[in-house]
Amino acid sequence: MNESTMDQCAAQAREGDFLHDLEAFLDYVEKEKIQLTPKLNLIPLRNCRRINSLFRRPDPLEKQFTDEAYLVRSEIELPRLNFMDHLSLAAGLTRITAQGGYRKGPHLSNCRDTDPCRKIGVLFLCWWNNYTWGLPCSSEDIFVKALFENRSKLVPLLRRTGGRGNKALYQFADEVLRAVGWRDDAVSKELSNQYAKFGVEMTILQPMSYFGAVNLVEEKNEYGFDGTVAFSLTEPLGRWLVSILPVPPSPLFAS
Repeated sequence: MNESTMDQCAAQAREGDFLHDLEAFLDYVEKEKIQLTPKLNLIPLRNCRRINSLFRRPDPLEKQFTDEAYLVRSEIELPRLNFMDHLSLAAGLTRITAQGGYRKGPHLSNCRDTDPCRKIGVLFLCWWNNYTWGLPCSSEDIFVKALFENRSKLVPLLRRTGGRGNKALYQFADEVLRAVGWRDDAVSKELSNQYAKFGVEMTILQPMSYFGAVNLVEEKNEYGFDGTVAFSLTEPLGRWLVSILPVPPSPLFAS
């Protein structure tokens, strides 16, 4: 991309939610000396509420389930915060001490000294290559593992979505299934596709939306809950971030 386009990417990175929320998260961790919960190494709920309130678009602390509402009970139910937590650990911006303390990591200073465009690019690649895909869902999910192991095959699919308007989630999920060669024991193709749509949304598209790389199009489903039905790459930031992802190597001999 030319210099003008990269300047636009840098401006989007500076003005977007991701770097603001990440810095708010890291500032809080550095100042408050958090002690993680003993069993799951999660940020205590009282700290989660305070950090969440610092985000530009905080997750709701009250969840609606059918006709009843309940208050969130752990970090896992705050997906943006949970993502910041695990991405920061993967990038070495934070670390967990032997005593369960949550502290600044070895790469925090270098990250803060890096310009916005390079910073968001490095962290985007860190998510793609080093993050435990599927969090906060089960990282043992075999579909999530298949996506991660074949992630280079997904890059051409993501690149083709740029500049073409909204891409229907069900169509993208079908393309993902074919790209990774996924087969399951679902009793119908419809169930298989529904499972794939959820996996693709939670594992790939939601994290990309945190970076500002995609815009998610949501509609209410038959149960009255918002759900993603389509997405598009943002211009130019999303297109650039996808362009730096590694693609699968070409075969030595084409068939």
